[in-house]
Amino acid sequence: MKCSITIWAAVAISFTSVAANPITISQRAVDPQHSSLLACIQQKHPNFPTEGKPTPQEMRNCLDEAKTKTKRDIEAVSPATGGEEEELLYNPDEKRSVQPRYIIDSVGRLGKSLYLDKKATWCAGKTVHDNFVWVEDIVARSKDVCSQLKDQINSSGLKEDGGVGLVIDKLTNGHDKQGHQLKDKRKVTASYLLTFVPPAKMTIDEIKELSTGVYDLCNDGFERIATKGEGCTQDIKYYRPSKAKHYTDTGAIGGTIQMYLGDSVSRVADLTIDFFNDW
Repeated sequence: MKCSITIWAAVAISFTSVAANPITISQRAVDPQHSSLLACIQQKHPNFPTEGKPTPQEMRNCLDEAKTKTKRDIEAVSPATGGEEEELLYNPDEKRSVQPRYIIDSVGRLGKSLYLDKKATWCAGKTVHDNFVWVEDIVARSKDVCSQLKDQINSSGLKEDGGVGLVIDKLTNGHDKQGHQLKDKRKVTASYLLTFVPPAKMTIDEIKELSTGVYDLCNDGFERIATKGEGCTQDIKYYRPSKAKHYTDTGAIGGTIQMYLGDSVSRVADLTIDFFNDW
């Protein structure tokens, strides 16, 4: 009997301890998942994108380096590790609608055609990050982002070497792949860059005229990056129990599209979207 009382006392003490010190479940650690492009820029600008801004030439150099590295990384992935991703379980918190529109990919400037690449020039891999956004979220933001990029470059003064505009967008409507589930209202940082490098020996008036065409194509360029088949995207399959239906939507992957004047040699601008999960 004495032994039984001792055991029950120990159990009671144990329960009291748990009640006084409840176990807290910490949130999953967030992996920033910086792209090779961002890593390159941070070699010269360690606090980018919150501080510092690369020159047009630095952006060009890092973009070319990122394209080479991403290609190597993709080719190094074993076929055995690839394949189609499994379907996720998803009960969305928000209503969503897609408003597709026709993309304008060329305008006339300086007696020549200024045009976008038909497809994204570079994509930051083949899959979205753990935290990601749907392509429609990029499309919805592109017009306002381009207006900010234009104001930045113009306010700093257009020069012979062009200019760089940068917009940092801290989004709270991202999504998170956790195990077999897809969660809403996750934090994702999107950075938008416009690198404008006019051809050599242009007058400042010609540079200004060319820049207006670059700004006109900015919105369509970002939309092309976020367009399935032309840009940097991944199909995300999920099942909604409330609807008892299977769905496939498109997630956005970071990437770059280029603009050319007259021919495919005269590259005059790069539009870049990059994503990371560090806030």
